[in-house]
Amino acid sequence: MARLDQEALFTHCVRVSMQCLAVAVPLLLMVHGPVQAATTRVSACEPTSVSTPDRRLVAKADEGAGSLRRYVERTQPIFQLDLATAVQRVERQRGADAACSAAVASR
Repeated sequence: MARLDQEALFTHCVRVSMQCLAVAVPLLLMVHGPVQAATTRVSACEPTSVSTPDRRLVAKADEGAGSLRRYVERTQPIFQLDLATAVQRVERQRGADAACSAAVASR
């Protein structure tokens, strides 16, 4: 009986660990992306300066407002974003893309 309890406890611990990783990895990517760009002085035109969640937000916004809304609702427990914040991030990224395009055009 003790062996069965140990296996059940181990299985439970593995499940909890996997759930923690499922939440922690996207949060680390969301936080680390902008920090890395700021500390390494990456050009605004380089794709590494945009975090993965922000890239996904822009891609969903390009598909339409409904697609962006559904994406934000689906990922809200992970990224803790509401629709207004997501729209602000999309607008900020589009502004940075426009500035990059202007900088490239002026060269």
